[in-house]
Amino acid sequence: MGKPNIFVANDNKDFLELMAELLHDEGYEVTVLHASAHAYTEIKHAAPDLVILDMTLEHPDDGWAILQLLKLDPETVRIPVIICSAEVKLLTERQEQIASLNCFAVEKPFDLVTLLEAIQVALRVVAPLDPA
Repeated sequence: MGKPNIFVANDNKDFLELMAELLHDEGYEVTVLHASAHAYTEIKHAAPDLVILDMTLEHPDDGWAILQLLKLDPETVRIPVIICSAEVKLLTERQEQIASLNCFAVEKPFDLVTLLEAIQVALRVVAPLDPA
């Protein structure tokens, strides 16, 4: 089995560069995406083992819209997602929704240990198949 592939979508290029280097150094394959317009399509095409998604990409609800699409699509519903955002209020307001979608949340700024632990847990958890 190869290295887990992590897809990171964020609107900050510096953050993406840092994440790519950091995750690569930890032994992961990394794909980064700066724009949100095609994020859902890119994620679906790449079929990563994990997605790290910012809630506010180019527009305040871009990340949430992408998350909803991922969790509604039978082909992507089982991909674990870590919401990584500095929007603490938004994360708090949507905490129940995030949990109900089998997603994880990491607040920015975060320390490396917190992120790596979230990644390890998320990679072990696979969303259950919908019995319907």
